[in-house]
Amino acid sequence: MLSPPFSPEQKQSKKRFLSLIVIVLFLTGLLLGGFIGYAVTYTNFNEKFTNLEAQLNTPQTFAESIVPNVTLVLGYNASLSTLYQQVKSSVVVIQDLAPRYGLFGTLAGYILSNKAPDS
Repeated sequence: MLSPPFSPEQKQSKKRFLSLIVIVLFLTGLLLGGFIGYAVTYTNFNEKFTNLEAQLNTPQTFAESIVPNVTLVLGYNASLSTLYQQVKSSVVVIQDLAPRYGLFGTLAGYILSNKAPDS
């Protein structure tokens, strides 16, 4: 009678060994992936941080930091009423259709609403 090539104890130890190898490979891959992810993220973050630091070290006025290439003219036309008088001729009147409701709050149609600014 021939004996089996592996005894049940040898099969079990072989399964444990293969399981251990799979777990070690998985943990090694997880660790390497973490290091690679950290390196990529750190490089990207460091580049953005360096650019931000360079921008903060560049002297700018407050207006230039909000809107580049802005020209502010302060003086006799700084008040809103004076400014409105200067642009009054270019003000556009907005016309809109407003709903008109009939008896019991039902929609009866639309009327032309002409809302012009006060002159």
